[in-house]
Amino acid sequence: MTSKDNQADKRPRLTEEQIADIKRFHRQGVSQTEIAKKVRCHRQTVRLHLKEKGVDSAAEYARREVLADALRRHFQQLKDFAGTSFRTRLDASVAEPPRRKPRRSRDPVPIAVSGIMALPYGLGATYMGEEWMRMYMPSAKDAQLLRSLRDHTKDSPLWTHWDQWRKKVADYETSTLELLEWVDEKMERGIPEIDPVRLAPARNWLFGNILRTAAGTECEDIHVFRNRVRGEEGVIIAHEPGVDTDGSEALYKELTNLIEEAKKEAAWEKLKSATEDLSDSDSQSELRRLVKKLDDALAGIELMQAFPGHCDLCPV
Repeated sequence: MTSKDNQADKRPRLTEEQIADIKRFHRQGVSQTEIAKKVRCHRQTVRLHLKEKGVDSAAEYARREVLADALRRHFQQLKDFAGTSFRTRLDASVAEPPRRKPRRSRDPVPIAVSGIMALPYGLGATYMGEEWMRMYMPSAKDAQLLRSLRDHTKDSPLWTHWDQWRKKVADYETSTLELLEWVDEKMERGIPEIDPVRLAPARNWLFGNILRTAAGTECEDIHVFRNRVRGEEGVIIAHEPGVDTDGSEALYKELTNLIEEAKKEAAWEKLKSATEDLSDSDSQSELRRLVKKLDDALAGIELMQAFPGHCDLCPV
């Protein structure tokens, strides 16, 4: 029998719980003498267990530290989302000058309510389309973070207020999504006056004009400068080298004809009705009251250092 075997034979039997406590206290930096007092065993027993499990203990400690760091980053990501991206979706829509910041660059604290709540508004059609995207079309990452935040804070009053908000804007959101899908289908077929790889700006301009006309505003004009077709904001909606004044007129006619076609869609009347309902002063007042409650609830979440429960993004 080896010396090591003799040591093992002499070592008092500890329960699994005591062994786990030894490892835990050791990871916390507790001295072997203090560990022995806490576990109620001899210091030599503690030393032998730590020596025997040294490699495994170090590996487990490293693994736990990596996971703990990943979990801290996950919690910070949820806090950042609650403090910025979530708030940005609720921010009131206001007209901004042509040299504006990108729509996702806002950092409203608290949520801005000086403007129109839940309805895109702006100087031009393209900007209106961008505002709608900010409010109703979150990125895939933001959509996942929203689900994760809800999983972790399901008991928060935030979600009662959020569900009330979603219910209030549901008709508008549904009708605009249907019309955006309709626009995308039309864009897939192509427009003769525009290079197929450059349809995205025209798509945004067209969708923005559908929102404008549904709100009672006339369709935005376009003009040509150096073979580039621009909207009222100066935003390029087409820059095909071959486009001239005649070509821009044909393009404008093509786009406005699509808007007239959109008015024949079933979702059009729903959009007009929903836009009118949300524009009503009573609706705007109700939305402002709701957004104040949402802002307060988000502020509470920002103060959290850790989150209960588990979600699909949790690293552990």
